[in-house]
Parts: sequence; structure tokens; C-alpha cells
Amino acid sequence: MVLSGVGNIEQMKENCQVFKPFEPMSKEENEFVLKMADEIKQLIAIDCSYCGYCLKECPAGIPIPDFFELYNSEKMYSLPSLHAIYGTTAAANAPASACTECESCIAICTQKLDIPTLLKDVVNTFE
Repeated sequence: MVLSGVGNIEQMKENCQVFKPFEPMSKEENEFVLKMADEIKQLIAIDCSYCGYCLKECPAGIPIPDFFELYNSEKMYSLPSLHAIYGTTAAANAPASACTECESCIAICTQKLDIPTLLKDVVNTFE
């Protein structure tokens, strides 16, 4: 399956042309892709899809997906610049420590993440 964002019919037609003639992956190619997907998945600490639904529910105005993305990047790359980006983002919005654990974000989360608990991990890493 391919999910491709398109803005108009011409873009959709162009995307469809990419797969003509369609040639399915070989068994070896499919196994390779699945192996790589598993390896990438293991590197992701928080499996946030960045949908942003939690943003509408958070009374504190915490940029939850942004913080989860920074946390994932920190776990993979451990770059000092990520701490600076966190500080800038927290100063312009609200820090992860502003979470009151109201849990209003949990019900709306498409990934069913325990967001308040995960925000504690963000706090422990960046604050």
C-alpha cells in the first residue's frame, strides 16, 4: 500500500503513473523491507504519528508531538542541539513539565499512548 498526499487530480494521475506497469516486489525484496521496518521501529522510543489531535485537548498548551519527536531524535542521535530546540520550543509554548496529568489527551490519541507518562520521560531527558 502506498499513501501519497495529493493536492489535485493531476498529482494523483502522476502518482498512479509511477506504478505502471506494476511489478510486485520479490519475496527477497519484501523480506528486506520488513526487516528494515522492524529495525527502524526498534529505534523509535515513542510511536507518535504526529497527528496533532492531542494538541486540541491539552489545556496546558504543550506541543506534545514536537516534544515526542525531539525525544525520539535524542534517543537515536543524542545531539546537544536537541536540548536547545527543546528549550526554545518550551519557552514559546509550554514545557513538558506543565502537564497536569488530566489525561484528556489519552482518549483522543490515535496510537493509544499514555501521554502523561511519556511526557515525564521528556522532562527527565530535557529539563
